Amino acid sequence: MDKVIKQIHSQDAGFKLSPKKSGETSLNLSNVILNFLVDKPLSRGDEISVSFNLYKEDFLRCLSYIVMHLPLYRSSSQESMKITFSTGMFASLYNPIEEFFGASEIQRYDVNLLYRLDGRIYLNGLKKGTFSLRNYLVENNTTLSFLKDEKGEYSLRMEMGDLENVVLETDVLPLSSIIAQFRPYITAIKSKPFILLAGISGTGKSRIVRQLAYATGGENPDEVKKPYNYEMIQVRPNWHDSTELLGYETRISGETEYVLTDFLRFLAKAWYFEETPFFLCLDEMNLAPVEQYFAEYLSVLETRKLNNGRIISDSLLPPLNNYGKKGNTWVGDIMMNDLFGKDWKINGKSVEKNKEREARLREQFRTEGIALPPNLIVMGTVNMDETTFSFSRKVLDRAMTIEMNKVDFSGGLTKKDCRVAPIASEIILPNAVEAMDVYEANQIICDHVISYLTEINGTLEGTPFKVAYRTRNEFILYVLANLQYEGNNVCYRMIRALDEMTLMKVLSRIEGDKNKLMNLKQTGCVLDDLATQIKQSLEKVYQDFDASDNEKSIYNDWDKESVSLCKLKEMKRKLDNTYYCTFWS
Repeated sequence: MDKVIKQIHSQDAGFKLSPKKSGETSLNLSNVILNFLVDKPLSRGDEISVSFNLYKEDFLRCLSYIVMHLPLYRSSSQESMKITFSTGMFASLYNPIEEFFGASEIQRYDVNLLYRLDGRIYLNGLKKGTFSLRNYLVENNTTLSFLKDEKGEYSLRMEMGDLENVVLETDVLPLSSIIAQFRPYITAIKSKPFILLAGISGTGKSRIVRQLAYATGGENPDEVKKPYNYEMIQVRPNWHDSTELLGYETRISGETEYVLTDFLRFLAKAWYFEETPFFLCLDEMNLAPVEQYFAEYLSVLETRKLNNGRIISDSLLPPLNNYGKKGNTWVGDIMMNDLFGKDWKINGKSVEKNKEREARLREQFRTEGIALPPNLIVMGTVNMDETTFSFSRKVLDRAMTIEMNKVDFSGGLTKKDCRVAPIASEIILPNAVEAMDVYEANQIICDHVISYLTEINGTLEGTPFKVAYRTRNEFILYVLANLQYEGNNVCYRMIRALDEMTLMKVLSRIEGDKNKLMNLKQTGCVLDDLATQIKQSLEKVYQDFDASDNEKSIYNDWDKESVSLCKLKEMKRKLDNTYYCTFWS
């Protein structure tokens, strides 16, 4: 029997772990599940009927789980409601089960599958009388299994329990390991799809990017050498403009031509497979000045905005019609024949292209230009030595910086790395760009983040290291993305996320000699002031939340575990020894 698994996260859950405002009534699906449920390709705007067998015992188990784990939260577009146990609450969930199933243990569930014009995929029409599948789904604690038997009949099974403990298939890295290994990368991508992986040579920076591509593209690394949603481009020291990435117009032959690049071909491919995360790895990114060869990307990245649930941006290339004609043929058409003319393969098999989708993209490129695909994730590997360039604050402000300096020499000696379990697109792709996109539904959490950041910024007063609105947006998005991990430990998740973001977005900007690092009052070093303020501000978050006993025990050792405090000690040691310090090891 064939099987595909969906992990339930906040946007699909009827019961949430923390207060949120959300009026969704449907179920988001990934492109993997769409292909599993539908034999022939769908076009955007299509809506079809699908039918599943549901099992009464699954819902009774879910009801028992919900009752045992109260309080939880229900949400609407207007408010969030704390749910505690009562006979009325129990009846509101039990009676619909009896109404829908009656005396039957198995019941058919007919719903609609909608492939929206914006590329999102939904199961809707979930409500049947008083019954709805969504009402029994718990954030981070429900797993849905889509099953197909030998007759082609579909079933939908439900399992309850912390997703960290779910193993998705044999010899595949389980979700608990994914969270331990990939959580910082996933939450960083969710906040901003431009990541700098910094660290000493040989720590597996580019390998991480490839692993994420395998996990989200659904291909087996034992069978496929290179994921279809992955491209590595080696940066060269002689790159001083964007032509190596964006190509260039030439008239050397006497007629207009445009020289295309692998980067542009990868963008076109990402637009075609818009529902799947696409990973661009810029290897040795700082061998050349990033501000010079990547200037257009850095600018367009900041034009991203949420528009009707879809992230859009300005164009990297102007409308292709602008390039005129070569003979009797539009140069733009020649370019698009190249961009879409390649033989794309998934799992070793050639992709039969959807003509309607390709035609829509051709028209988009022809009249609007080539913009950033909403599913494009750029991850650059960075080594800091005498052969490389440092990053300006302009670049660091626009990127999420993750250090990779830890080395385990005993790892990978007795068996090769396991395959990574599939990661659904909605887990990793951003669904918001600014704090404004999420503030109303998460006001309590956002206000705590703003309070923390205000205190940290106050410590930086009078220095060139203060942060602004862009950093505020990324702080909030990162903290909210991090909340889906570590079970119900909201306090611990917040503190950890704030600590990590302080390292990534505040400390990465700091460099200079002792004079530059003096505080506003000229009474001491801003590094010492920051360390004191971080401790006080995180302590305040800890006190404002009703921490569990487990969280209290974790927080007691926080000084030893804090990545930002550890980095500050390292930077202060450099300053004392060499009279100059920088974030980079």
